[in-house]
Amino acid sequence: MRAGRFTQALHSLTDVTARTEDSADVEALRAHLLERTGHYGQSRALCERLLGRSSLTNVHKSICEATLGIIKHDTADSEGGIVHFQRAVSLAQRAKDLQQTCWSQLRLMLSVADRSGPDSAIPILVQVRANAVKLGDPQVSAALHIFVGEMEAKRGLVQNAQRHAALGQQLLGDAPNLWLETRAEITLVAVAIMRSDLHEGIRHGQRAFHLAEQCGSATLRRACLGNLGNLYYLIGRFKDAVEQLEAAHAVLPGAGEMSSGTLESLARVSLRQDRLDDAAGYLERIEESIASPADWLLYANRHSQLTRAELLDRQGSLSAALAGAERALDLATRAGDHLLQTSALLMTIIHLTFMRNFNAYSPALLPRPGTSDRAVCTSRGPSGYTKACVMRRACST
Repeated sequence: MRAGRFTQALHSLTDVTARTEDSADVEALRAHLLERTGHYGQSRALCERLLGRSSLTNVHKSICEATLGIIKHDTADSEGGIVHFQRAVSLAQRAKDLQQTCWSQLRLMLSVADRSGPDSAIPILVQVRANAVKLGDPQVSAALHIFVGEMEAKRGLVQNAQRHAALGQQLLGDAPNLWLETRAEITLVAVAIMRSDLHEGIRHGQRAFHLAEQCGSATLRRACLGNLGNLYYLIGRFKDAVEQLEAAHAVLPGAGEMSSGTLESLARVSLRQDRLDDAAGYLERIEESIASPADWLLYANRHSQLTRAELLDRQGSLSAALAGAERALDLATRAGDHLLQTSALLMTIIHLTFMRNFNAYSPALLPRPGTSDRAVCTSRGPSGYTKACVMRRACST
């Protein structure tokens, strides 16, 4: 288990005959491993059964709550996932189990950052960093760097993401863990894609997939297949891209942010192949998975808005495409996603230029000399911020 070989660990449990007092340990571990290997239904049922025991310890309750949180987050209920992670943290703290507290806090940190933006996760980051230092476990310290690297990559902060992933990998040198190593490699794939270094991206992507196969994690295997699909799409191998992306979706079919990421990638491939109806179908499936407006801030969901704008453009609905690009820009600003912010801003400028529609905006929207875009945003709201940014950059160009 500590080595991150989940399939092997799950098989080993079938040969274990637990004593009565140890059965909760075995069953909680089994529930955790079932989630890791993609058996969500069995894992959820086992967790709920264990939580119904009055004799269950707080540590085991925390493990079950964290496991349920992961399943909720991956099945289009990120809000419910956060509730479970909060319970897991509270139970671990009550049990004075620092290691379980750290793992639960790490999960909570990622979910809060995804759903509410990186600033909302800072207090949790401060707490888990202090606990990780106190614990002194190299795997927990590595996980902290790797998880922060993931958060930074989702914001388009390339150097920070690469630095944290590399630090995490260094810490794993003395305490190897396939699951964490795979996550670090996935972040390095994202870094390579953002740098347009596709050769390096494929190298990291293939290594990540090899590690994920050894690890047995269903979610990481899906992510690796999706990344390879994105890389093949970027080099123009559309048939291979579709095969990889469909294989990724088949690993854990259903709703959720990761499924939305696969669908958004399939929509982009369809656009390049002039299959506009297929692209629309993929994007509609993403929209159907949205449980609340806050879900649009999740990484894959907010990026799908820019793909939707491109589809509307291809369909000839220029004004709707412009509105979609502004929507993506608003989401990117709220999420602190610098890469999406730049892409959405460029699309907005291009559409405004093409439509010759700059005069539609009042001259009052032009900021005074020395006024920052952020100050304009504060005084006029997201719409004013969007238009002011466009006007400032377009006029200066």
